[in-house]
Amino acid sequence: MRKVFASVLIASVLFSCTRYSQIYQVAPTSPIGIENDLYTFENDTVKIVYSFWNEYGTLSYSFYNKLDVPIYIDWKKCSFIRNGEKIDYWVEEVNTKIVSKTRGYGISNYNWLYPGTIGNWNLNNSITLTNSNAIKPTRVIFIAPRSAVTNIKFKLQLMPIASLTGKKISVKLPGANNSTQVRFIDYTINNSPLFFRNFISISLSEDFLREKYIDNGFYVEKVIQLPTKKFKIPNPNYQTGQMRYKYPLANSKWFYINLPE
Repeated sequence: MRKVFASVLIASVLFSCTRYSQIYQVAPTSPIGIENDLYTFENDTVKIVYSFWNEYGTLSYSFYNKLDVPIYIDWKKCSFIRNGEKIDYWVEEVNTKIVSKTRGYGISNYNWLYPGTIGNWNLNNSITLTNSNAIKPTRVIFIAPRSAVTNIKFKLQLMPIASLTGKKISVKLPGANNSTQVRFIDYTINNSPLFFRNFISISLSEDFLREKYIDNGFYVEKVIQLPTKKFKIPNPNYQTGQMRYKYPLANSKWFYINLPE
């Protein structure tokens, strides 16, 4: 009986210590291409390649100028919009001035010839002035012809969705030899828990007398939950004990969240 109880207790502890990860599949809200498994927006002027793969997701992209003339981006006219909330790329510089004053008494004219004698006590005042400037990125950037800039800026999802408790299905994850039991939720563009947009203002002149707008939108269309140990595999190219994510790598359609224990 004791052996049975011990076995049940150990199984319960092991089960309770299981960690889970959620994998979020992202889809565009408007027509956008896919190149090398990365969402790619392209027109006759620019080419923008997105990658969201990171914990909680990151708005990461490269912006390529296809023209033979410069392109300007005014970050004050650009925004990241998450579920309708506008978040500015540009924040004005804030100057911080710190002034500290000290006041106290100190000994002066100490008589070194007669150690038992103390000189005069004088009132000392001192003022320390410190200026602190917050350094911000350049508001208007210049992109040379046939060149690119990379931007890694905002988190996509601030917290995981509620732990999935629905029916399990068996799927074979990319790169895996065997099937894995996972839970999942499919969303439509009408009920997705996350929508985000990347709004960029560009011009061919620094004065922005004539400007164009790029507005790329995305939403989460699927969430998969599985044990974290099924989500990670040893990587022989890393040092002993380090892990890499196996599902899937370098693919802008996905990002992940490791659920807390």
